[in-house]
Amino acid sequence: EEIHVIYGDTGVEIPTLHRHAESFLKELDVADNVYIHWLRPEPAESFWTLVIGKGYPPPHQRFRWCTNKLKIKPARKIIKQLSLRGPVAVFTGVRFGESDLRDRRMSQVCGRGGECGHGVWMEEASKLGVTYLAPIAFWRECQVWDYLNFIAPSLGYPTHRLADVYGNQDTRFGCWICTVVRQDRTMQHIVNTPEGSMWRPLMEFRNWLASFALNPTNRVKRPNGANGRLTLAARKEILKRVKDLEKAIGINILSSEELRQIEAYWQDPKYADEYSR
Repeated sequence: EEIHVIYGDTGVEIPTLHRHAESFLKELDVADNVYIHWLRPEPAESFWTLVIGKGYPPPHQRFRWCTNKLKIKPARKIIKQLSLRGPVAVFTGVRFGESDLRDRRMSQVCGRGGECGHGVWMEEASKLGVTYLAPIAFWRECQVWDYLNFIAPSLGYPTHRLADVYGNQDTRFGCWICTVVRQDRTMQHIVNTPEGSMWRPLMEFRNWLASFALNPTNRVKRPNGANGRLTLAARKEILKRVKDLEKAIGINILSSEELRQIEAYWQDPKYADEYSR
């Protein structure tokens, strides 16, 4: 049997966690019959291309476009390819108790007779023709950490420092730019650690972007008067600040492919400072 490990790299992963994932996957990659898939969204649909190029406002609870485009779509593609070769079972790490929204989605799946724990992936089951399993759906958080701190290391997996890597056990983590949450407690924990203090500019940029995008003067008005996409001037300001951020922290945030795609979107009338009627 083959084991395929899928890592969904959104392109805006918290750097300390990204580095830990990279080293962890390198260790897994030497095992027999284990195959690593490092997935990223296409440059035309990356976070920065959509925000700076097309003018998408940063994600929020009523317009949470990021998960599908940055994680689900790339994963769907590789799972579909694997399913063409034979039966596939997808194991996910979703649990009850992670959030109220996750609990509601998982309960709906159970109510429809599905395997508890499919979450948003249940919607793809019939399309991809695969089986979904959530083996830790009913684990408590303390059980997860006991497994990571004691059992997994005894089996040879380097998970015993995971809590230290992102600063605290009592938080969930995602992208450093995440604006869906009002306050990013994970990044606050990370930047207060010696290892993570250098990433404080990322947190400050995230806070600036969330506020900047809420300013009506930075948004194109829809025909009904509602705030729409970011104006071209706002997008150019974000790009300038991203480049400044790259210099401040010494890493590349935007790829050359993304920059070319951003320029292409800026030239497209569909993403201009007015909506076609």
